[in-house]
Amino acid sequence: MHCQAPNRLRQVYLSRTAHYEIANHETDFYQPLYGSTDQISLPIAHGEGNYYCDEATLAQLRANHQIIFEYVENPNGSTANIAGITMKREMCLG
Repeated sequence: MHCQAPNRLRQVYLSRTAHYEIANHETDFYQPLYGSTDQISLPIAHGEGNYYCDEATLAQLRANHQIIFEYVENPNGSTANIAGITMKREMCLG
């Protein structure tokens, strides 16, 4: 699974608050921290890089409910506005 590609939108360092939609309320990573909230705001700080995957991988992530956070306004061009995913067994969120 290819996970990172050069930033396609800008080549600047970003440091600000970003707004995220909750794509999966059922995960153990989300529920204890945020309850039933539909959006959260968290800081971002990065320059290059974004999440990239091919269509087959995206379909697999969606089918397995691995997408946890999606950007409301995508700051870096990540595929499908993805801001956070889990491993298939939800052992790691990134």
